Amino acid sequence: GISNVMQKFIKKLIDLPKNERKLLLQWMKLKLDSSSRNTLSALRYQYKVAYEMLYTAEEQADKVVLQNELKMLEVKSQNCSQGLEHFMREVGQIYEIVNTQKNKASTILPYDSLPHVAAEMLLDGIPLELVNGDALNMSTNWVLAVLKSVAFLIGNDKQLSVLSVLGAQSTGKSSFLYTMFGLQFGVGGGRSTKGAFLQLIEIKGNLGVQVGCDFLLVIDIGGLRSLEVLGSC
Repeated sequence: GISNVMQKFIKKLIDLPKNERKLLLQWMKLKLDSSSRNTLSALRYQYKVAYEMLYTAEEQADKVVLQNELKMLEVKSQNCSQGLEHFMREVGQIYEIVNTQKNKASTILPYDSLPHVAAEMLLDGIPLELVNGDALNMSTNWVLAVLKSVAFLIGNDKQLSVLSVLGAQSTGKSSFLYTMFGLQFGVGGGRSTKGAFLQLIEIKGNLGVQVGCDFLLVIDIGGLRSLEVLGSC
């Protein structure tokens, strides 16, 4: 079943007023990023020590042991981080599962309202995950439901333009989007973007008339040729 933590998180998302929900999400993001940063810092130090020992090792057996340790630390570094996007990913997966059940009335929480909540969060600047960067899949029904709710909130007559950035891993794509538009995607605590995230920017006033659109849909995509993607292929 659904864990107690996720049930409480979903209940807060649904029940809290909009401003209190924004404070809760910002607090969670700061706490999760801080925890991930501390864990990742310790793993990087262990990796540095092991690499220096490998460089000076003379026995072949010692080199094999250190190489295996470095591989283990790489895997731990990839899996240690946890952010707000992981909680929202779980929300999307729960929504997908609940919507496949024959008897939706048996569920305790009003899960049908989750896409509307996520749409409000998207309009408030919280990114929507399009592609799961760990499993490399997409919760299609969830994403479509959220986008339909966004269309309902902003109006179907609005004009949208799409902007995305492609490039190798750790080349500053997310930082570029932050500098250009002030956007904060699903990264933090020393983590790189994994998967694909969407954010929506409203273009107001004369600028909207000049560029010919009412909203700019910005997609941040994980780096090409990243080690975790290559390792899963």
